[in-house]
Amino acid sequence: MMEDLIVVGNGMAGVACLEQILKHSPKFRVTVFGDETHANYNRILLSSVLAGERSADDIMINPLAWYQQNHVALRLGVRIVGVDPKRRTIKGDDDSITHYDKLLLATGSKAWIPPIEGVDKENVFTFRNLNDTRGLVHAAGKGVRAVVIGGGLLGLEAARGLQLQGCDVTVVHLMDTLMNMQLDATGGGYLARKMEEIGVRVLTSRKTERLLGNGHVHVDLADGRRLTKRVDYPLGNAKNRLKDSAVEGKFFALVERIIGKDRAEKIIELVWKLDEAKNVDELMQALQVPKKS
Repeated sequence: MMEDLIVVGNGMAGVACLEQILKHSPKFRVTVFGDETHANYNRILLSSVLAGERSADDIMINPLAWYQQNHVALRLGVRIVGVDPKRRTIKGDDDSITHYDKLLLATGSKAWIPPIEGVDKENVFTFRNLNDTRGLVHAAGKGVRAVVIGGGLLGLEAARGLQLQGCDVTVVHLMDTLMNMQLDATGGGYLARKMEEIGVRVLTSRKTERLLGNGHVHVDLADGRRLTKRVDYPLGNAKNRLKDSAVEGKFFALVERIIGKDRAEKIIELVWKLDEAKNVDELMQALQVPKKS
């Protein structure tokens, strides 16, 4: 008898796991939910799309035809907002209710928005998914001034991509070393000099205090300086954090509350948690190795 397997998350980790499941004899009717409106793509190559080196089609891992060929029902643009472990159902933000026998949670991480006044203003972007990247490419151009808030790996990739699109780019980093999660002061200093050599301005040990204006945004630093008279768009890209919703942390607390600790383990056996990253000591550590494309 076929069982219903629901995969919540249409990203690299969830679909890679599903590929392995599908190698075995058919056992499940599979439905995949993704809150983005695209098929599975290589998120790690988004910087090359931003730089104009690849197109969105170039980074697709599993095109729509793959889901059809493997008899996988794909629900794009639907965010799962609730789980009922007693009834074994999930609820989408479109009010749909879907039954599961087995549930795989692979919702990944999201861009962390720093608590800066004005981050909700027009032309303030994050750099996490394909829609973010398309928005940045549309806004970029020769002579456009951009500020990247956050000098980690993603921030620097974004800065270089924007520069290759013709932008005048400044990176503002809170810590005194670029890529401080990976590099010591010597390595970070060397990297900063190399970024300056290719034309990207680097400001370390600087806290962004507020963003002013709309459309063309002024960036004020905590030391009282205004970075420029006019910045066409700042890019907040400090780090990513695991998604936390009713589908994840709240779900496991809910299981014990509804059925008690003695039965919780049995129910949780029907649910797997899989992600591209993991929180260790309150810090997110990325684990997903990019797939060749």
